[in-house]
Amino acid sequence: MKLSHAIDNFGYDIVVGKIDEINAGTEIKLNKEIEAFIISESCKYFSVPKTEVIKSVRVSQKAIPARNMCIVLLKKHLTDYSDLDIAKAVKKDTHVTVHFVISEFTKMNPKIKHEKEFLDAYEILHDKVNTFRVQIKLLKS
Repeated sequence: MKLSHAIDNFGYDIVVGKIDEINAGTEIKLNKEIEAFIISESCKYFSVPKTEVIKSVRVSQKAIPARNMCIVLLKKHLTDYSDLDIAKAVKKDTHVTVHFVISEFTKMNPKIKHEKEFLDAYEILHDKVNTFRVQIKLLKS
């Protein structure tokens, strides 16, 4: 059925509403793919298993940078995610963790060794996520 015919039969508002529903569903799927990629790549980079990063109980000291990186990258790349959505992605029950991690990230000083290492990792992973986003959008087009 041609678009003009559908508009004639069902009306502009209904057709546009259905198109918006389809687009929203596609966007949700893309967000979930990006979320999974961020978690996977952060875990790989910091050499910790996903099960150690994505759990509701306390994570090990070794897993903290990976979980924090997930939070920072999710906040940067999935702008329609609320802090609570991000917290749920890393199996936290509160958005307070997200707010704290983002606050600490914005204060990081590249002159402090462990903070510079985290900032360097962020740049590498941020670029990987950008590349992945472009690839999946091209594949879905």
